[in-house]
Amino acid sequence: MTVSFDDAASFLNASFAPTNLTILYLESSQFETPAVIFHLITTVTSNCQLLKSLSLFSFATPSAVSEADDSTSSLCITLDTLRPLLACPNLTSLELVHQYPLALSHADIEALAKSWPSAEILLLNTEPAALDRSPLTLCALLPFAKHCPKLRELGLFLDASASANLELFTPTSSSPDPLPMFKSLRNLSMGVSILPPEDSNR
Repeated sequence: MTVSFDDAASFLNASFAPTNLTILYLESSQFETPAVIFHLITTVTSNCQLLKSLSLFSFATPSAVSEADDSTSSLCITLDTLRPLLACPNLTSLELVHQYPLALSHADIEALAKSWPSAEILLLNTEPAALDRSPLTLCALLPFAKHCPKLRELGLFLDASASANLELFTPTSSSPDPLPMFKSLRNLSMGVSILPPEDSNR
């Protein structure tokens, strides 16, 4: 359905709105702010308890800037924006598309992964228009490997050129568990992730 997220929320709040939805795909032709997205997600989680698959596409306006900086931080989706979804026990698929990279820390990724043990498809804004930075490194993959055994498709926008502190996950005498391995993953999408520069000596 192509509709603004405000209009979608109003529809889902109406007395005649369907409450047995299991799949919801919403595509907005305008830039949707985190506040509007939060309102929509709150409405969805309140009225669509059986929802299994949610896809939210928010496209950039022509005047939108192409780089993320401190002035645009308030326009990025955060864990608080997505928090209502953490209480959706039936959700197995989530796809997000947004102008700016998700403002999620590695601790936030851990919280998401722990909350969605039944997740099968998670495509989390792999191709933002503002692609100059990401707070996530390759370490962001590990919580999903650890907590989401049914995950078949995973998509993240990462800064793969940044140092991934794998020491946090390295087995020690006090924590001998090895690095977690994906059990069901078939597709990994890195989108427009930031890659390390090629070795000019090669």
